[in-house]
Amino acid sequence: MRTLTKNVAVSVIILHITAVSVRAGSLVSWGYDEAGQVSNTPAGNDFTAVAACSNNSVALKSDGSLVAWGYDHEGQVSNTPAGNDFAAVAVGNTHSVALKSDGSLVAWGKDTEGQVSNTPAGNGFAAVAAGGYHNVALKSDGSLLAWGDDYYDQVSDTPAGNDFLAVSAGAFHSVALKSDGSLVAWGFDNWCQVSETPAGTDFVAASAGAFHNVALKYDGSLVAWGVTSGPYQYGQVGNTPAGNDFAAIVAGGYHNVALKYDGSLVAWGNNNWHQVSDTPAGYSFTAVAAGGHHNVAIRLDATSSVYRFWSSVHSRHFFTISASEKQKLIDTYSHVWTYEGVAYRAFAAASDAGLAPVHRFWSDALNGHFYTISESERDKLINNHADVWTHEGPAFYAYPEGAQPVDSTPIYRFWSDTLSSHFYTTSESERDKLINSYSHIWTYEGIAWYAYE
Repeated sequence: MRTLTKNVAVSVIILHITAVSVRAGSLVSWGYDEAGQVSNTPAGNDFTAVAACSNNSVALKSDGSLVAWGYDHEGQVSNTPAGNDFAAVAVGNTHSVALKSDGSLVAWGKDTEGQVSNTPAGNGFAAVAAGGYHNVALKSDGSLLAWGDDYYDQVSDTPAGNDFLAVSAGAFHSVALKSDGSLVAWGFDNWCQVSETPAGTDFVAASAGAFHNVALKYDGSLVAWGVTSGPYQYGQVGNTPAGNDFAAIVAGGYHNVALKYDGSLVAWGNNNWHQVSDTPAGYSFTAVAAGGHHNVAIRLDATSSVYRFWSSVHSRHFFTISASEKQKLIDTYSHVWTYEGVAYRAFAAASDAGLAPVHRFWSDALNGHFYTISESERDKLINNHADVWTHEGPAFYAYPEGAQPVDSTPIYRFWSDTLSSHFYTTSESERDKLINSYSHIWTYEGIAWYAYE
């Protein structure tokens, strides 16, 4: 399966959708704002997942807590549960349901159809989707369980089996992804959102809107089906964009938003409240949720810390922008690697003009990493020295010399024949010390790239 370099994972729900990002970021909302679902979007940069419905949104924070905003006439905001043990959240029309870290479910908000009070007990759940007035949960054994409104058999026709990977709930229907890559839909079918579900086993995700669905295929392309005529037709099916560079998809009420592999967003369908035309530009998005007529996305902060480690065993440094990789070295390999702190700040995505990827290589022979922003240097190692160096992809993004902003900081690069390794530093005093006192060991090679302190 193709994976986005930002490590985006998506789990779908209704006029909404729950998208989970492995890295925390800030929120940006746009579109319909009658109940403050846009203007009251919370500040902060510690959000890891977000879900949206008709008039409110709920976000999951990195500490496992939930925050909700927007329409609150049914307690879907004010009754949001406290605690720091939540793992995912889904939002229906006027209710919400969350998955806790112990695999149990909790729901709140409007309960006219038992969508809250009939929430099943137990802790064997792996994911959850919220529809108009019904919910569907994926259990850890791969089976599905639904409850709430069943007027269109969206509960009673839930398919049996233990081979489901994901599920999404629309207004009165649902669609699920099976382990063989096929899709199955059930419930309300007045606009063929069920009966025209495409065949094939090359799907990796699906999202249900009000009366339509959109699916992501293995090759990165999109396919949509459902309403194509009548009062609910806004091009949400017919205007689905072509291309093979999509990483995630969410269906709103009568519009859709897709996340591309470069971290940008594209939207189409109903634009009555600018939920399409106001889609923000940039390449730093990692997740997106589509509500009835508004959207919420998670955007990485402009810069992130680059962490520096020293190994007296290997006599070399290691740099990473990944907080999980940093913590793994601290927790598991402290006998080999000593954490020295934040070296500087760089970009996790090409979110600014002039940025270029800093490529990371690993050498088994030399027991170390090498970093370069030079495409020619990258290509030389890949084409001529693949027996020594393995290209691991972009480590982070920085500015090459000549494209740097005036307030950026140079990263100085040294080479040691003695140690067969490179050394990188932003410190002018450290640079000067190596040049003046250790030139017999370290050769100064110049500026590697520019970042921020």
